[in-house]
Amino acid sequence: MRKIVLRQAQKGPIAIQEHKMSPERMEQLQNAHPDLGMVFTEATEVGKDKYANGVAILWHTYKHGQSSWGREYWGGRILAVGFIGNEGVTAYMSVYVPPSDIETVKEAEKAIAEIEKAIGKVEREATLYVGGDFNYQEGNKRVGTYREEIETIMAYYGLRSALRWESDTNKQIAPARKE
Repeated sequence: MRKIVLRQAQKGPIAIQEHKMSPERMEQLQNAHPDLGMVFTEATEVGKDKYANGVAILWHTYKHGQSSWGREYWGGRILAVGFIGNEGVTAYMSVYVPPSDIETVKEAEKAIAEIEKAIGKVEREATLYVGGDFNYQEGNKRVGTYREEIETIMAYYGLRSALRWESDTNKQIAPARKE
């Protein structure tokens, strides 16, 4: 894992999409950084000693403690952790929609439904932060309103983009207090 990611996790929780770590590498990372809380979905083996499509959330345990709960959705493409503090529940979600999972209209519609289902499982009173790679360009090729539908789901749950622009990789972070 790159040092910049580890430094960022020291400052606050970070959602990672499309990690390529083997189970052995994830264990090594956890052992090397006992000050970081880490939850991972297992990356898919795509070749000899090559992995892809995992998601993760990292945080500094001194600042946030251990998570109160962790949940995995949609076969490991969505991961969420929650923390209970004086201000209530704060949850972080990492979402990765691989282009290969939205190659047909039916698959793109399923991705939209899975994202909505996962966000809907977080209690409404929680402060929720979502970091994701939704692959909007690929999804819009299948369902012309793919991006709009995901943004509508986010808005329904009181989430809004924290970015004034999006990077070339279509990553978006959407934090907000749920009302």
